[in-house]
Amino acid sequence: MNLKSILTLLLVIFILSACATREYRYTAFDKNISNADQYKSLIIRSRDYWEFFSQKNFDESYKFELPYQNYKHDLQWYKSFHAQNRKNYKITLIKILSLGDDIIELHLRFNQKDKSYVFTDKWIEVNKQWYHKYNDSLIPNFDY
Repeated sequence: MNLKSILTLLLVIFILSACATREYRYTAFDKNISNADQYKSLIIRSRDYWEFFSQKNFDESYKFELPYQNYKHDLQWYKSFHAQNRKNYKITLIKILSLGDDIIELHLRFNQKDKSYVFTDKWIEVNKQWYHKYNDSLIPNFDY
Protein backbone atom coordinates (compact mmCIF):
# COMPACT_ATOMS: atom_id res chain seq x y z
CA MET A 1 0.00 0.00 0.00
CA ASN A 2 1.24 3.44 -0.82
CA LEU A 3 1.01 6.47 1.47
CA LYS A 4 -1.99 7.94 -0.35
CA SER A 5 -3.99 4.69 0.09
CA ILE A 6 -3.11 4.50 3.78
CA LEU A 7 -4.14 8.11 4.39
CA THR A 8 -7.39 7.58 2.48
CA LEU A 9 -8.14 4.46 4.53
CA LEU A 10 -7.44 6.30 7.81
CA LEU A 11 -9.68 9.17 6.73
CA VAL A 12 -12.54 6.77 5.89
CA ILE A 13 -12.15 4.98 9.26
CA PHE A 14 -12.16 8.33 11.08
CA ILE A 15 -15.30 9.52 9.28
CA LEU A 16 -17.14 6.25 9.89
CA SER A 17 -16.25 6.18 13.58
CA ALA A 18 -17.42 9.79 13.98
CA CYS A 19 -20.74 8.93 12.34
CA ALA A 20 -21.23 5.89 14.56
CA THR A 21 -20.83 7.89 17.79
CA ARG A 22 -23.90 9.88 18.84
CA GLU A 23 -23.01 13.30 20.19
CA TYR A 24 -25.23 14.51 23.01
CA ARG A 25 -24.98 18.26 23.28
CA TYR A 26 -27.87 19.03 25.63
CA THR A 27 -28.06 15.90 27.80
CA ALA A 28 -25.80 14.07 30.21
CA PHE A 29 -26.08 11.43 32.88
CA ASP A 30 -24.46 10.91 36.23
CA LYS A 31 -21.89 8.13 35.87
CA ASN A 32 -22.61 7.00 39.46
CA ILE A 33 -26.13 5.72 38.72
CA SER A 34 -25.97 2.18 40.09
CA ASN A 35 -28.58 0.59 37.80
CA ALA A 36 -27.62 2.38 34.55
CA ASP A 37 -26.52 -0.82 32.78
CA GLN A 38 -29.94 -2.38 33.37
CA TYR A 39 -31.67 0.55 31.63
CA LYS A 40 -29.27 1.35 28.77
CA SER A 41 -31.98 1.43 26.09
CA LEU A 42 -34.12 3.73 28.26
CA ILE A 43 -31.20 6.08 28.91
CA ILE A 44 -30.42 6.34 25.20
CA ARG A 45 -34.08 6.92 24.36
CA SER A 46 -34.45 9.54 27.10
CA ARG A 47 -31.32 11.37 25.98
CA ASP A 48 -32.48 11.35 22.36
CA TYR A 49 -35.89 12.68 23.45
CA TRP A 50 -34.41 15.53 25.50
CA GLU A 51 -31.95 16.43 22.73
CA PHE A 52 -34.93 17.03 20.43
CA PHE A 53 -37.21 18.59 23.04
CA SER A 54 -34.59 21.05 24.36
CA GLN A 55 -34.19 22.38 20.83
CA LYS A 56 -37.95 22.62 20.31
CA ASN A 57 -37.74 19.99 17.59
CA PHE A 58 -41.26 18.85 18.41
CA ASP A 59 -41.68 16.90 15.17
CA GLU A 60 -39.08 14.46 16.53
CA SER A 61 -39.83 14.57 20.28
CA TYR A 62 -43.50 13.80 19.56
CA LYS A 63 -42.45 10.38 18.23
CA PHE A 64 -41.17 9.48 21.73
CA GLU A 65 -44.47 10.23 23.47
CA LEU A 66 -46.87 7.51 24.56
CA PRO A 67 -49.01 6.34 21.64
CA TYR A 68 -52.27 6.88 23.55
CA GLN A 69 -51.26 10.48 24.26
CA ASN A 70 -50.52 11.01 20.57
CA TYR A 71 -53.98 9.62 19.89
CA LYS A 72 -55.49 12.15 22.33
CA HIS A 73 -53.45 15.10 21.04
CA ASP A 74 -52.20 15.54 17.50
CA LEU A 75 -48.84 17.06 16.57
CA GLN A 76 -50.25 20.58 16.10
CA TRP A 77 -51.71 20.55 19.62
CA TYR A 78 -48.40 19.21 20.99
CA LYS A 79 -46.42 21.97 19.28
CA SER A 80 -48.67 24.76 20.52
CA PHE A 81 -48.84 23.29 24.05
CA HIS A 82 -45.03 23.28 24.33
CA ALA A 83 -44.32 26.43 22.29
CA GLN A 84 -43.56 28.55 25.38
CA ASN A 85 -40.89 26.17 26.69
CA ARG A 86 -37.35 27.36 27.08
CA LYS A 87 -34.63 26.39 24.62
CA ASN A 88 -30.91 25.51 24.87
CA TYR A 89 -30.89 24.04 28.35
CA LYS A 90 -29.08 20.98 29.64
CA ILE A 91 -30.78 17.96 31.17
CA THR A 92 -28.79 15.61 33.42
CA LEU A 93 -30.09 12.20 34.46
CA ILE A 94 -29.34 11.73 38.17
CA LYS A 95 -31.44 8.73 39.25
CA ILE A 96 -33.49 5.84 37.84
CA LEU A 97 -36.37 4.52 39.92
CA SER A 98 -38.43 1.48 38.93
CA LEU A 99 -42.15 1.81 39.69
CA GLY A 100 -42.92 -1.61 38.21
CA ASP A 101 -41.80 -3.85 35.38
CA ASP A 102 -42.74 -1.38 32.68
CA ILE A 103 -42.85 2.01 34.44
CA ILE A 104 -39.69 3.95 35.25
CA GLU A 105 -39.33 7.32 36.89
CA LEU A 106 -36.26 9.29 35.92
CA HIS A 107 -34.97 12.03 38.18
CA LEU A 108 -33.45 14.77 36.06
CA ARG A 109 -31.77 18.10 36.64
CA PHE A 110 -32.66 21.06 34.45
CA ASN A 111 -29.77 23.53 34.03
CA GLN A 112 -29.75 26.85 32.29
CA LYS A 113 -27.78 30.00 33.07
CA ASP A 114 -30.39 31.52 35.37
CA LYS A 115 -32.24 28.43 36.55
CA SER A 116 -31.59 24.95 37.95
CA TYR A 117 -33.98 22.43 39.47
CA VAL A 118 -34.69 18.70 39.77
CA PHE A 119 -37.81 17.11 38.27
CA THR A 120 -39.17 13.64 37.55
CA ASP A 121 -40.05 12.12 34.22
CA LYS A 122 -42.09 8.95 33.66
CA TRP A 123 -41.27 6.44 30.93
CA ILE A 124 -43.44 3.46 30.09
CA GLU A 125 -42.40 0.37 28.16
CA VAL A 126 -44.85 -0.68 25.45
CA ASN A 127 -43.99 -3.65 23.21
CA LYS A 128 -40.30 -3.49 24.26
CA GLN A 129 -40.04 0.23 23.42
CA TRP A 130 -39.77 3.05 25.98
CA TYR A 131 -42.17 5.99 25.65
CA HIS A 132 -42.25 9.30 27.47
CA LYS A 133 -45.36 10.23 29.44
CA TYR A 134 -45.86 13.97 29.32
CA ASN A 135 -48.15 16.06 31.45
CA ASP A 136 -50.86 17.25 29.09
CA SER A 137 -52.40 19.71 31.51
CA LEU A 138 -51.30 23.10 32.72
CA ILE A 139 -52.78 22.17 36.10
CA PRO A 140 -50.28 20.23 38.28
CA ASN A 141 -50.72 16.46 38.16
CA PHE A 142 -50.66 14.76 41.57
CA ASP A 143 -51.04 11.13 40.46
CA TYR A 144 -48.48 8.99 42.21
